[in-house]
Amino acid sequence: MWIPCRAYSLVSMQTLTDMLRYLRNTWNMLPPAHEQLLLRYELQEDQSLLGEDQFEYDLNWVKGQIKSSLEVWRGEREASYTPEEERWKCRSCKFASECPASNCGSQEGRTLNANIGAVITMAQNSSGRRRPNIMITRTPGTGKTMTSSALAEVTQLRHINVGDLVKEKKLHDGWDDTLDCYVINEDLVCDDLEDMMEQGGNIVDHHGCDFFPERWFDKVVVLQTDNTVLYDRLSRRGYTGQKLSNNIECEIFQILLEEAKESYPEDIVASLRSDSVEDIGKNVEILSNWISSWSPVS
Repeated sequence: MWIPCRAYSLVSMQTLTDMLRYLRNTWNMLPPAHEQLLLRYELQEDQSLLGEDQFEYDLNWVKGQIKSSLEVWRGEREASYTPEEERWKCRSCKFASECPASNCGSQEGRTLNANIGAVITMAQNSSGRRRPNIMITRTPGTGKTMTSSALAEVTQLRHINVGDLVKEKKLHDGWDDTLDCYVINEDLVCDDLEDMMEQGGNIVDHHGCDFFPERWFDKVVVLQTDNTVLYDRLSRRGYTGQKLSNNIECEIFQILLEEAKESYPEDIVASLRSDSVEDIGKNVEILSNWISSWSPVS
């Protein structure tokens, strides 16, 4: 079983080498292909000696291995075992299939499981983004798109309106007549956005946030609007019936704020008032200052 890591944007030869060394030193083992890769990088003093194409190939290969292991660890896909000599396993277990680190009863298996958090943290801190990704969320009518558009103009980040993306690329499972909207296919949306989010520099504008991978975002902003103001805005948009009541109830019960806090580390979640144009201007200033001061964790 490949050791899972939470984020996988390895950005340099040093980062890649450090990660492989950490895994080897922690568990005193690496699959042979990783051992060979580590040796090659330890013998090189500089990335240019390897050649840019070779470095990019190695980088993408390791990123793919870590990504696959994360998906297996989270139960998002079935494990696809490599040949015996390439499998992660405890030496106490005869077969890799007997040794998922999450429930292996051997001492070595328990050690793997106890230290997995350290691997996740190290991988998370090696994000390759040079610019941050921000999620701006809340119910329709709270000023998400206006805020996102203005912030993108000021900071030169890319504004991604998920609703527009779903419509343009048909990333949905049809139309919901009751709620008068498309039924978003969350898997298709995430697949479409993966490469852009890995690069960084995005403002994602959507009324939901719980289905996006946690690793994507450096800041999650939940806009809040007074219920009376929101009701008037949605009524002017033509919202009626269940569609109107659902959105107002969502705001009253702070559902999206709780969803954000449950889905992402609480220290990256911020709540901002958005009752007026003046509020939007203040929020854009606050967020643009945050973006200017942001730096990737090395």
